[in-house]
Amino acid sequence: MEPILQLQHVSFAYDSHHHTLNDVNISFAKGEMVAVLGNNGAGKTTFFLLCNGVLTPHTGTLSLHGKPISRSKADLMTLRKCVSIVFQDPDTQLIAPTVDAEVSFGPMNLGLPSTEVVQRVDSALSTLHLQHLKSRSTHALSGGEKKQVTIADILAMEPEVILLDEPTASLDPKNAQILEDILLALNASGVTVILSTHDIDFAYGICQRAVVFSQGKILADGDIETVLSNKETIAKAGLRQPILLQIQQQIANGLDPQKLTHLRHTKELNTL
Repeated sequence: MEPILQLQHVSFAYDSHHHTLNDVNISFAKGEMVAVLGNNGAGKTTFFLLCNGVLTPHTGTLSLHGKPISRSKADLMTLRKCVSIVFQDPDTQLIAPTVDAEVSFGPMNLGLPSTEVVQRVDSALSTLHLQHLKSRSTHALSGGEKKQVTIADILAMEPEVILLDEPTASLDPKNAQILEDILLALNASGVTVILSTHDIDFAYGICQRAVVFSQGKILADGDIETVLSNKETIAKAGLRQPILLQIQQQIANGLDPQKLTHLRHTKELNTL
């Protein structure tokens, strides 16, 4: 199957002394749910900005459905219609005074007929169960509501790929669960979901594939359980294993499952 999005030998540097990304080769297929992992400075956000066309590779090629993307206005418009990004801080993305105007903004900029804009807005808000917020001021929303509205922004563009940068940042457990349900539903509908996160437990709970960045390079790429079971990869990338994976490994090593009910912290688990 031809990938939706592919990067071949892509490198990028913000200055002449340091490559933020170096010779990245990766592709994503329809319907994948992928976690992009790594410590601060590993290159994850830069990678997302390249995938969305905000940044231009200094070397290498970014392709959409097998066609290389140039810096022409038409190519970038095509890329951004297909590959959309939800930023970590929703306040940097919300620009309109009301939710209705906010979710309308993207489709209107595509030059769509007003009837289609209305249909897309209603569909996006309905998908996320946000119809009751349609006339609300964006500045009066809670943090979780703002995050959901930024996702509605993206849904109204009807992308094939959604990139989410630290999607659970500042969310309480209730809103993190709502977000998880939303992402799983989108993925089940065929949307490719790629999320960059430090929340290793969240990523392990919903993603099938993990891509680990370290010092601007891809250190590992594969089945998330396999990747995160590799202690050498974990150590080199500055990550930790998900709690659930630790529990699975402890049970496999003969730990009585009943004893796990007494565990409250990861530190305790690691001493078993």
